[in-house]
Amino acid sequence: MNNKQIKFLESESNLLVKKLKNNSLKKYKKILIVGSSGLIGLNLVFNLILLKNKYNYNYELTLITKNKINKSLLNYYKKNKIKFIKKDITDKKFSLNLMYDLIFFSAGYASPKIFVKKNKETLLVHSLGLMNVSKYLIKKGLLIYFSSSEIYNGLNKNFVENRSGNTNFDDIRAPYINGKKFGETYCHILNQMGYNIKILRISLTYGPGASLNDNRVLNEMIINGLKTKKIQLLDQGKSVRKYLYINDCIELIFNISKKSNKIIYNISGNSKLTIRDLAKIICKKTNSKLSFKKNNTAIKGAPNIVNVNNDRICKEFKKLEYINILNGIDKTIKWYNLKI
Repeated sequence: MNNKQIKFLESESNLLVKKLKNNSLKKYKKILIVGSSGLIGLNLVFNLILLKNKYNYNYELTLITKNKINKSLLNYYKKNKIKFIKKDITDKKFSLNLMYDLIFFSAGYASPKIFVKKNKETLLVHSLGLMNVSKYLIKKGLLIYFSSSEIYNGLNKNFVENRSGNTNFDDIRAPYINGKKFGETYCHILNQMGYNIKILRISLTYGPGASLNDNRVLNEMIINGLKTKKIQLLDQGKSVRKYLYINDCIELIFNISKKSNKIIYNISGNSKLTIRDLAKIICKKTNSKLSFKKNNTAIKGAPNIVNVNNDRICKEFKKLEYINILNGIDKTIKWYNLKI
């Protein structure tokens, strides 16, 4: 990440922070973000830094990731007095020196190409990793576990919070899906033990903060469009997706951390479209040519429809306005243009 990208993330976070002045995060003393290098984790960090600086919040912010971060970002963290720890949370000897009253668990791979390849690591992050980290949550502290809409894999409709799909143990996506299900189950156990738990089934978030190595469909299309002016779909693009811009995602996460009535929440956007239609939008914005592979080479097990029901969160938090897909893609293209 370069300094221009850091400034861009700051400007995007500033747009959101104005809405969050009275957020209850100021009551926390020690906040831990596990998995701070991914799209959601990184944007969480930037918003928490700006909240702390703008409104004089008094919390200490600690980040854990097993990935290396570059010099520019590390200097930004040092400048803002953020503690950074490079550790593998699945290490049997994992330990921390402090206890925390708020933990955001955002660890793990989100890209199907990566979590299918690194299947053992994926399963362990949401089992052993979550168990290791949760030991450092104070009694009655808050743990926010980032689950996934992949929980619904196997269902064709009614993607609501009291349901989940059915995935065979030998399915290629099973380590990711069953890892998330283990994580949710363990969170319910923690809740029964007196900890405050929120489980967020997040669906298809995109926007500034994604890396050049993030090969989820939307990001890969933009990167290929900018680099080669060619976008090729692995199938006919008939699958349906509902996308959520990162600032909307962060706003909902903060609202849930402030006050919420339930344990589980779907977090999704309202920009529903097919992969083919998404490709056409990105082609137009990047002046690229669209083509289709003759033989279907998409990763097996991908759901045909991801249409997560967000009635619960909309009714509870009255969120009616979302950044539309066209504006969101423009911002994401601008983000990648700062790097490519």
